[in-house]
Amino acid sequence: HYPSTGLSHPRDVVTPAHLAAFTVAALIAGFGVRSTTGDWRTRLAVLASVGVGTLVAIFSIDPHWLKGPFGSLPPLVKEMWYNQIDEGLPVWQVGWDEAAAALAQPLVGIVGALLAVRSVSGEARERWFSYLFLLLAATAASAYVIRFGTTASIIALPATAYLCQRAYRGARKLSLMPARVVATTGALCIMTPAFAVPLTVAPVNNRLQQAIKASDLCTRRSEIEKLHALPTGQIAAPVEITPALLLTTDDKAVATGHHRNASGINDVLELFLYAPTDGAKILARRHVDYVVFCPNAPESIRFANRGPGGLASMLRAGKAPAWLQPVEVPGLRGLKVWRVRQDLISA
Repeated sequence: HYPSTGLSHPRDVVTPAHLAAFTVAALIAGFGVRSTTGDWRTRLAVLASVGVGTLVAIFSIDPHWLKGPFGSLPPLVKEMWYNQIDEGLPVWQVGWDEAAAALAQPLVGIVGALLAVRSVSGEARERWFSYLFLLLAATAASAYVIRFGTTASIIALPATAYLCQRAYRGARKLSLMPARVVATTGALCIMTPAFAVPLTVAPVNNRLQQAIKASDLCTRRSEIEKLHALPTGQIAAPVEITPALLLTTDDKAVATGHHRNASGINDVLELFLYAPTDGAKILARRHVDYVVFCPNAPESIRFANRGPGGLASMLRAGKAPAWLQPVEVPGLRGLKVWRVRQDLISA
């Protein structure tokens, strides 16, 4: 995400508050921390003032900064969309396999960096100390936002390479061939710890696997291309399948999973979760021509469970309100299409 035009969008990852903080931190550190400042207490005081200055800058511009870049999302959008995206969640809110994949490399890197700090001296030791500090900060960020694990894993590569080299040399010194082979394999696995752990031993959720297959079927190009048989129009569909619809057809859509269109996502959620009377008003206001649905996809199942009296629940049960007319599209295997009866809905 990049700053929007005018830096005014409330849900940009980089906001004016961030930019002000970066500027203040650079100015204080640039003028305060110099190579001629030898006393550690003075340097520590200057670094502390950097923290204070950045906090003052942040909260002076954005008093609600602690809510985060997505704090202003509508409650329904945050619950049913944003909180369902694992990459934006902390590690304690995702599965153990995802947490391990995100943190394995950084944690192994920390071990390698600590070993390097103990093994070297002089200027090299200072460099490893600085690197270790950066890696610890990146790992902490990864624990809080799991998608940062990719960046932390890249930062961890020098330390994991150092640890791998140490382990490999030790393994090659073993006299027994079987032990040497096992130890060498283990040493090489240090470079890819997330894949070295058998993350697939978790019990297979057959219902989830079937739902994922259904979603894959609904988003295949060969499936969506069949919608070309319909006149081009405005589509209302769950946000997870809408990008594939936009990519393959010339139709327009109410919303995809992009945070800057929070109002569109909110309308889609209310359409499928709430009573059909509410959905009709949304379709009229949005001038929607078609409702496209994938009944057995994970998102559709989640919608039906969250709103048992809503439109998604009805469509999964093979029912539809009078203002939705089923459209038979030859060859469709996963998607279901309804034409909106404009004469039966009202804004």
